[in-house]
Amino acid sequence: MTMKRDILAIRLGVLFGAFVASLLVLHIIAAGYVTFEQWSAPWWRSNQAMFSEENPAEGAYAPDFVLHDLDGKLFRLADVTGKRPVVIEFGSATCQICTMGQSDGQKAELVRKYGDRVDFVFIYGKEAHPNRDDISTSYDRAVCAMDFRESYPNGWRVLVDEDGDQSVTRQYGDRTTFQVVVDLEGRILRKQQDPSSHGLEAALRRLLAET
Repeated sequence: MTMKRDILAIRLGVLFGAFVASLLVLHIIAAGYVTFEQWSAPWWRSNQAMFSEENPAEGAYAPDFVLHDLDGKLFRLADVTGKRPVVIEFGSATCQICTMGQSDGQKAELVRKYGDRVDFVFIYGKEAHPNRDDISTSYDRAVCAMDFRESYPNGWRVLVDEDGDQSVTRQYGDRTTFQVVVDLEGRILRKQQDPSSHGLEAALRRLLAET
């Protein structure tokens, strides 16, 4: 009996320690001692080289796709290829990494600076926590995407992903959140697990300088 109590005490101690550590990290970020990008960079970029080489890899042609936006209009990647570069971000409201990267104001600033020369689209895909019972149809996903756009009004065009083999998220990387930059030729210039704005503006400046 004593041994069982000791084991339970150890487990509770571990859980409590993890909880306190999480609160500490959130406090540090909220207090501004480090930005989310500074905190997340070592973690996210540890496997970046491997991710960027996964099909479709950087340098490969981006798979074409057609999706509806929240206004019911179609967006086809092929229609803008050769005209404008495209930044595509994948994510959902239940992905904390995704939502934290939306709230720093930098993505809205990118649209303000480059929105006349670059298309910025956000593909609302599978939930990071799919056990939500209220998301079971494409209509449910569209409703969640609308809430997402209202919560993070960055000016990005929000598209609603399909399911199964038709999923654009699955075609590009099959992660809960990531970011892709497509150049004028339709090739993937940049493919990042990190969905923040870190390095994105520099990449856009280089890309636009070449056009």
